[in-house]
Amino acid sequence: MDLRCKQILHVESDRDTCELISALLSGYEVSTAHSLSDGLSLARSDCYDLFLLGHPFPDGTGEGLCRSIRSFDRRTPIAFLVAAADAPDHEQTLEAGAQALLINPGELEQLQPTILCLLGARDADAGTRRARRAGSPHGRPRSSHK
Repeated sequence: MDLRCKQILHVESDRDTCELISALLSGYEVSTAHSLSDGLSLARSDCYDLFLLGHPFPDGTGEGLCRSIRSFDRRTPIAFLVAAADAPDHEQTLEAGAQALLINPGELEQLQPTILCLLGARDADAGTRRARRAGSPHGRPRSSHK
């Protein structure tokens, strides 16, 4: 998987955290937003491979942003990276449409493996959809011989 062309939208109100995460994810193309409204605007205006959300924001919650993204994008993986003191309930994040919740700084070492896993699952799902569109209901191309 070529990481250089993978685009991540990181929405986080804390600018220091954004700088740290951008450095940790230097192999990806990372766009950042510092408010829910800016994050939602970017999410709607471009095509991302993964959304990485913080919580909370001055203008809303991470779960609210997640639900808004899911209203127009059902497939792109969403992960939360939040401070322990601000951590939303894990069940709430899943119900909002996220696939992962990581606590910063305690689970920061899991950020890269989590992103790789989510991007790999997305790529595998996209390959299956392409194969199905090619004619096979089971994700394999149809044989042209009889």
